[in-house]
Formats: sequence, structure tokens, C-alpha cells
Amino acid sequence: MAEELRNRLKLIEMLKKYTDEDHPITQKGIRAIDGADKLMGYKNSFTRRLFEIAEAYNTDIDGSLLDEEEWKIVYPGYKERKEHPERSGIRNRKIYYNHSIGKHELDFLIRSIRKAEVFSEKEKQSLEKRLINEMASVHYSYEEQNIAKSLIHHFNDKDKAMTEKNLSMLSSAISQNAMIRFSMLGIDKNGELFRKKEREYIVSPYMIVSYDGKFWLLANCQREYISMESNFVNFSSGVTVYRIDRMCNIGIETKTVRTQKNKPARFPYGTEEKVDLWDKQVAYLHKEEWAAGGAVKESPCYSFRIIWKNFSEKERKDYSFVYDAFGDTFSVKGDVVYVKASPSFFEEWVMRYGNKVIITDDTDASKCMKKRIQNLLSEIQQLYT
Repeated sequence: MAEELRNRLKLIEMLKKYTDEDHPITQKGIRAIDGADKLMGYKNSFTRRLFEIAEAYNTDIDGSLLDEEEWKIVYPGYKERKEHPERSGIRNRKIYYNHSIGKHELDFLIRSIRKAEVFSEKEKQSLEKRLINEMASVHYSYEEQNIAKSLIHHFNDKDKAMTEKNLSMLSSAISQNAMIRFSMLGIDKNGELFRKKEREYIVSPYMIVSYDGKFWLLANCQREYISMESNFVNFSSGVTVYRIDRMCNIGIETKTVRTQKNKPARFPYGTEEKVDLWDKQVAYLHKEEWAAGGAVKESPCYSFRIIWKNFSEKERKDYSFVYDAFGDTFSVKGDVVYVKASPSFFEEWVMRYGNKVIITDDTDASKCMKKRIQNLLSEIQQLYT
């Protein structure tokens, strides 16, 4: 009995170590592993042991079968036997252990550990080793290019403008501390990306962040200007964020500048401040729900018109500043824009674009917001008179 239990446990560990969803194995393949042939026994013994451990791992504590995506021991023979218990001659075929953490998720965890500043280098290496040993098969290997695949894995069909090549370029530039050059796509009234003529951006990229269903690049924006005293190109800088699926023509910046020599500007904040800065930068982003009196309520719908004459020619008819704030809730009917947001959120956004948008009376929430803005402006006027 002890020997039978030992063989079962070793078989589980063997499947966990040598297989995963992308690397299933046959009975013949398992027998080829050093020491496996002896513990597997005869063909019938192996089939019985395999099915028993699959039953144990793929059923809940009450004996009910888990959903198929939750199975730990996966192979066609197990599924066929469950569906047709009366059938004989069922072959096991390709077998694998379904790891709890997928390759893309493991890449993300390791990348997060490598970027963390709360651990020493020795602690980082130890954590990385333990993660791989506990959560991956021998086929797993962390590579920088996996970052692009793990990020693009989460993109939906609407974000086709972002390619794996672009993500690889950003990840590579971050790891190399290299500056990048790129252009930004605009967003039309239907929420679709379009190419527009505008200047290129030069930035020092620092991190890629997932937020509100999109990916954003936190970077130090390099703004070129000509020094009147020394008559050569210099840079001013400011940390800002860019929505990655709107970026195009991404490339490493190779232009030689005497003041910078292609080195990215230093990030002006420490780790804690960097996180705080990111929170402040995305504070204007849309929140679908808001809390009132302890209860979560659906966000009201607001309406407004955009005063396009107050935008530069390059910015006209580009709804990016609306879409980036309100996401898929925004729609346009005629010349009226409709969005959903919490009252405090929309109030701050309207004040930010006070000379570029005007609230209309198309919704009840908009009528209330107009009075709210009027009261706020009245209070502000009293402070400065």
C-alpha cells in the first residue's frame, strides 16, 4: 500500500515538473524519463493510477466533478471515460498537468519582483527561483520578449493598433534605459483610432501599467527647445502617461544631442513617489461606478458640446481627450457628446476643459451639473474679488 501511494505521488510530481498545457506527454514519453518506467509499472497499472489521481485532482471535496477548465490532470482518455464509462479500449493519449499560474502570469510576477525595490538582489533571485520551482514546468523560461506576449495576451479586438512588436520595443527600451520616439493616433467620434499629422514625441519610458482595461506607458516626456544663450538643442522634461494602443511608429531614439547623448532624463522621484505620481496621473480616468452613502450607484449620464474652435487645427475632431477620460461610455449624437461618470469626477474634468466644452441640457444630470458648476464658479469668484 505504501509503495502504491509513493508511485502515485511521484507520478503527480513528474507530470507537474515535465508537462504543461503547451507540452503534453504520452505514456511512452513518460517512460522515457529517468526512473519513471519502474514506478509506472505495467500499462494497466499506469492507466489505473493515472485515472485515480485525475479523479482526486479534478473533483471537489464533495466528490462532484469540477469544471473542465479547473481540471489539474488533463488528458483525452480521462474525459472520454467520464463521458462513456461503459466504453472499453480507451487510450490515454497526451497528458499534462494544468498549472494554476500560466506562463503569461508568471512572467508578470517575475517582472514585478525584478522591478521591486523593497527586496535585495539576493532576495529577488530566491523568490524568482521558488516561483518557477513551485508554479512552472521544466519547459518554462523567463525571457524579456515574453513580456510583450504576456501584455498583448490581455488586449481585446478593439486594440488591434497595438502590436506585439510595439510592446517588445517598449519593454526593451525600458530594460535598456533607452529613449524612444513615437507618434500618437487620434480617436474619432466612433471611438476608432485614426492616423493624424502631428509632431513626434521623444520620451524616457519607465514602466507599463494596466489600468481600466487599457495599458499605459509612464514616461518622462522630453520637450526640445533651442537655448538662446548656447544655440543648441536642450530638453525640458515632465513625467506623463501615454495610452499604449494609441502609440504608433515606436522606435529607439538614435539622434545625438550634445546635452543628453541619448541618455534618458533621470526619474525625479523615488519608488513611493513614483506610485503616487501614477495615481495622480490617472486620477482623471473614468470610473464606471461611484459610492454614495455607502452604496455603489450607476454613474449618471452627462451631455456636452465641444468648442472645436478653441483647439489647434491638429487637435480638431480628435476625441482622444474625451475617450481617454470616459472610455467606452462616451458616444456622439449629432454634435452632442454623452458620457457617464461620478458627479465629482465629471465636475473636475469639465473645469479642466472649461474653455473647450460646454454642458448642454440633454440629460437631467447635465442640468444639475450646470447649477453645480455655477455655484462653484460663484464661490471661486468671491475668493478672488
